[in-house]
Amino acid sequence: MKFPSKLASTLALLGLGGCASLSSYQEARVLQKGEARIGIGGSYYNDDLKRTVFNDTGTGTTYPVINVSGRLGVWNNLEIGVLYAIPGAIDADLKYQLLGRDSASDWQLSTGLKGGYANLEVDDSSGNSKVEVPVVDLTVPVYLGWTPTPWMGLTVTPQFTYRISDNETFYPHGPIAGANVDMRLGKEFSLVGEFGYHRHLTKDYSLINYGAVFQFPVHLESVFKMVGL
Repeated sequence: MKFPSKLASTLALLGLGGCASLSSYQEARVLQKGEARIGIGGSYYNDDLKRTVFNDTGTGTTYPVINVSGRLGVWNNLEIGVLYAIPGAIDADLKYQLLGRDSASDWQLSTGLKGGYANLEVDDSSGNSKVEVPVVDLTVPVYLGWTPTPWMGLTVTPQFTYRISDNETFYPHGPIAGANVDMRLGKEFSLVGEFGYHRHLTKDYSLINYGAVFQFPVHLESVFKMVGL
């Protein structure tokens, strides 16, 4: 992905993209087979990593992204999802529900796997050379959910991420541990707010993410009919 030099340099300085994989915006209860949902919203990410980039020294950054996601129930107790953080990252995950499969259960427990990827190609401040900033995140989350009513749900998601990066300035390589807390308000059409805190285990810095997304169902049969399938 290539951006105009000034914009790209700014985005790279902010470390945009890789941290999107730390977001959840999910519940522990998985979608039923054939059910699908779309999510649209935004997040802010903040880290306190000390950087020296383009002859400037930074002590941390705060930056916004736009989130667009889709989730689909593909089998009994199994769900897959994709999240694109505009303009620079994509995540894919699967989630399997272990406990609370009964729709009447107030408590649910799920786990899964998630992978995130971002790669920005930027110009340095002089415009004479390129800097590539690829990063891969591999994450194991555990979702613990409580739904006291159909109109509200609370999910706590501790997760462990291993970040693969060869550019320590933007994305330090190594393990990251933390958790997200999500609250859903609404049922078919819902608003999900999230706050997360994560800490790099071998570098001296932490990350905070927060935001909200609007989620709504998609009726696949209607979509297939519209496109002639």
